[in-house]
Order: sequence, then C-alpha cells, then structure tokens
Amino acid sequence: MYPLTGIAWHFGEVPGITPGNNVIYTSPVLDGTEIVNGKTYNVYKQPIPASAAAIGTYYIPVTIQSPNIDNCSNTEKFIVELVVKAGPTADFTTLPVCATDTTFFKGVTADATVDKWVWDFGDETGGTGKDTQRIYLAGGNYEVTLLAGRSDDGCAIPVTKKFIIPGMPAAAFDIPAVVCMPGGESKFVNKTTMPGTNPAPMQYAWTFGDGNSSTSESPTNFYASSGTYPVTLIASTTAGCNDTTSITVSTFANRPKAAFDVSETSVCVGKPFVFTDRSTLTGNAAAATFKWTFGDGTAGSGATPSKLYKKDGSYPVSMYVISSEGCNSDTVTSQVTVYPMPVVNAGPDVITEPNRPIQLKATVSPVTANVLWTPPTGLSDPRQLQPMATLLENQWYVITATGDFGCTASDTMLVKVFKELKIPNAFTPNGDGKNDTWRIPGLEEYRNATVQVFNRWGQVVFKSVGYGIPWNGVMNGNQLPTGAYYYVIKPGDNGYGVLSGMVMIVR
Repeated sequence: MYPLTGIAWHFGEVPGITPGNNVIYTSPVLDGTEIVNGKTYNVYKQPIPASAAAIGTYYIPVTIQSPNIDNCSNTEKFIVELVVKAGPTADFTTLPVCATDTTFFKGVTADATVDKWVWDFGDETGGTGKDTQRIYLAGGNYEVTLLAGRSDDGCAIPVTKKFIIPGMPAAAFDIPAVVCMPGGESKFVNKTTMPGTNPAPMQYAWTFGDGNSSTSESPTNFYASSGTYPVTLIASTTAGCNDTTSITVSTFANRPKAAFDVSETSVCVGKPFVFTDRSTLTGNAAAATFKWTFGDGTAGSGATPSKLYKKDGSYPVSMYVISSEGCNSDTVTSQVTVYPMPVVNAGPDVITEPNRPIQLKATVSPVTANVLWTPPTGLSDPRQLQPMATLLENQWYVITATGDFGCTASDTMLVKVFKELKIPNAFTPNGDGKNDTWRIPGLEEYRNATVQVFNRWGQVVFKSVGYGIPWNGVMNGNQLPTGAYYYVIKPGDNGYGVLSGMVMIVR
C-alpha cells in the first residue's frame, strides 16, 4: 500500500531455482495496483525470468524496503510461494503450399486439458483455434509458433517450427505497340516478378495465338498475317508454383517503302546536294519521320534535306522512314560524288610601261586544268597559263581554271601601265575658270603618290597623299603671291622615280 525504495529477491537461497543468485532492485518501478478484499495494493514485477529445475513448490524469500515500514531498518522480509506444475504437451503439423494459396495448420495434443490455441504465423499475423489456416502473400522462410495452454492453471507451452513457402510468380509481359507487316516481327518483354525473399529458377511457356510457341524468357514471334492473336504466358517455378496471364495482339500496320531522289549525283566542292523523299508512306504521311546518314559521319532529318560536303570524295547516302504508326522501312542507299575544285592563283599585280610586254605569273593545280583569261585584251594567248600582256592602259584580268570534271575556280590580278606624267610649269589661279588649278593629268591614278610644294625659303606651302584634288595656289586659306615654287612628286609605285621641278603661279 506504500511505495517501495528497494526489493531483494533471494533466489540464491533456494536450490533448483534459476537465477542462482540474489537479485536486488534499488529503485523498483511500480507496475500498477491491485485490489484484494477491498484493499488497494501496489504491484511490482520481477523483470528477470526465473525457472525451476523440477516440478514442485518453491519458497523464495523477498525483502522489501520503504521509509513507511515502522522499524529500525525500514525493511520487511516475507516468503513468496512458487508452485511449478507440468506444462501441457502439444505439437502441430502443416503442409506448406505456394504463396497466395491456403496453407493449413493442425494442432496436435494428448493433453485433454489443453483448451487454448494461439498462433503466430511469422509474417506479423496470428490466429486462434486448434486448426487454422493462412494465405501467405509472398514466398520466403517463415517461423511459426503455436502457444498451447490450459485455462484452469494458465500454463502454456510454445512450439516453434521453421518452414519455407515457395514463391508464387506474378506473370506479366509487354507486347509491341504495333506489329509491322510484312515480317510481323513481335518482341515480347517478360515482366514476371517473384514477390518475397525466396526466389526460384523460372520456366516460361508462351503461346502466340498463331500456332507458334516458345520457352524463351523474352521471345520474338513473326506473324505471317494481320489479325487478332491471344498471347499467353505461363510462368512456373521448380517447386510447381505457376501463374498465367494473357494479352491480345491486334494492332498491325504496313511498313512504308523508302525511296529518294538527289538533285545531282555529282557536284564540285562548295555546291550542296538536295535530297527529296519519294517514299510510299503509310498512316499519316505528315507525321512520318525521316532518318538520313550522309556517309561522312553526319546525319539529317526531314523530307528534303540538303548536304554540303567539305571534302571531295564518294559518299554513300542512306535513308529510312518511320511511319506515323511506328513502322520502319528498309534502308535505301545512293552514292554521290564530290569533285575537287582546281586551285588557281592569278599571280601578283604587275607594273609595266605602255606597249612593253610583260609576262603574267599565274599558277594552277592540277596542272591539267584548262585556263582562260578574260578579257583577252592585250594577251598573247588567253588560254595560256602565263601569257604575255602588252597594254597602253591599266587592265584587270580574271583567270578561270576548269578541272577534269568541269569544276571551276577564278582569281584576279591587275596590270598597271605607267603613263608619262606631264607636269605643267605654270597655272593661273585667278578665278576665271581657266587653268585655275595645278592639274597633273594621270597623277590621280597613283593613289599613294605624295606631292610637296615649297616656296623659295624652303617652306612647305602644299602637300598631299594622292592627288584627287589639284592644288589651287592657296596656303592655309590665303592666296599665295605670283612667283616660282619648287615641287617634289613621288608617284609611289615601283618603276617610277621622284619627279621635281618648278611651277609658276601667275595672277
């Protein structure tokens, strides 16, 4: 009726009791209360299991401690009587079957006083009754315990047995989304699973609905014609567990027939090929997919791709088409050829004098290429690689080289003809519209020419690079006086030296 601060079980004082030593609790935990004859008592349990060596009655001393016990030691000792009886005898039998089937359990005993049966099926479920049953959802190793007991004295004996439940396969497979004809190739993907922790070797039996069969795990069947075919899979284990499933194959489609045209079968480097689909399409033609490979490691798509090859050579171009139903055509291939371009160099620009022949220095590869210079003006032979040019005026030339396969390339060069510069020695910048500037005919053609004019003290009164605007006798906005001025002209082109002399301003 009062809380305890200590309990001592004197097992060591009682022969035949295990544990063989005393067990002392300095802070016992209250387990509840119990009412006996109208009085409430505190309940403390001895948590360490104890057992007896033989049937009989055992007297176990127990000492309790509490400040409410009215003596010098605050302790009290009493005896707990323990009666050990013979337990009931029981067993059980079972015949394990495949998972998802019913497994039956049968309790067996020669003890007529056994009237309680409690089962633990080893899968976190249980049952009652002498005979019972359980459906295991998955194969595996299970430990089943039967607790057989008597109501009259509460004695019960557990019986535990281990056994194996063979796994039950769950048959499943995928069918092709569409079967393409002709050919009728149909790949079936096995998706069978074995729930539980007891896998077993599997055997498969397929029937494809057209008289064909297979024992492969994921087989391929070839249908001879379109139709509706029930496909059945039986998945079995060596333990005899099996499951069956069926799916109907009925989606068939015709394959497209691939074909294409090419704009030209041969071109020169730098010119693209254009390919045009000519396939016989099935289903929704607008939703067809085209797969191209161009023979140089690149690929393309679409019904009319173009391809520009970077190098000359011969290339196999292949194409196949996938219909909107997902059927592939055969692959068709066509060969195209890219011819090399000749390499032509017209040579450097040259400078000559009027009517003085000069040889042009063009080069071409391959040397067998034909060449043509245009215009033919002043040339000794416009079809010669390095002809002689005799000119009175500047002339731009274009040389065109034509290779063995008609591929052409061009380059340009300039023949500049030096004209004699006639430099006037006087001009009259008086604004009457006549001879108002120092005009030097032909000098404007020398874009890099430099012109300098000095007065008699050596001061620069005019300078320019190029002579696009002739000098008007003005320096810094002021008209220069009548007099003689010294000039230095450098045309700036190879072959023409420095020109110098006097020019007179007359007002």
